[in-house]
Amino acid sequence: MSGSREGAKALLEQAGIDADASSRDLDEAQGRKLSSLIALRLVEQGVPMSTMDEIVHERYFFPRVDMEAGELSSLLNACGRSNNEGMGLALTLGDREALEGARRLRADYVDEVMAGLARIEREGVTAMENIQYFFNDSLGLSGILCGVTMQYLGDRNKPTIALSEHDEGIKVSSRATFPLLEQGVDLAVGMRESAAKVGGFGGGHRIAAGATVPKGRVDEFLAALDALIGEQKKEA
Repeated sequence: MSGSREGAKALLEQAGIDADASSRDLDEAQGRKLSSLIALRLVEQGVPMSTMDEIVHERYFFPRVDMEAGELSSLLNACGRSNNEGMGLALTLGDREALEGARRLRADYVDEVMAGLARIEREGVTAMENIQYFFNDSLGLSGILCGVTMQYLGDRNKPTIALSEHDEGIKVSSRATFPLLEQGVDLAVGMRESAAKVGGFGGGHRIAAGATVPKGRVDEFLAALDALIGEQKKEA
């Protein structure tokens, strides 16, 4: 449904809501019905309750800028990702032109993310014993594509790895979940040690880490990482 206007429109019609309605136009009953339908769709996809708990939460509205905190955050994120920090600052000061510009940047960013996810959904991810991976053309989207793929498209019980070709070699991004951390997974250690074995380097956090590995040694790197993640789980 995400990224599909027709899919979203069909869901809204099922909830008895006009396709052009804003979220602020919904009354309490409509909001509950729509939330329930979305939850059912996620359950059908096998999304766990822990993931749904992360996306269903209280939302805060800023009257001065006439938008929710989440929307403001996403607009500022779009400005930062596109190196338009000045636009982001102007936005927070109430500049209407900056607001429109930030919305265009966010729309472009969302289009790129949805195109990336559509490709992953179409081509799938490659599963190994302890990790799963995919190749991605856009280096700047690797992190978010990893996270979304693991939660909604891939196996949530395996860390997700994104590989992107770069002048310096193969850039690697990885994401895990809190349940995986409880099982002993530490991506910072995994990426650092596995990359070092093939002449690369890496590091980061337990739940999100990155690396750069030489071209031509990706398979060795993935094999080393897969084995190391398996060892971490056994030792937990």
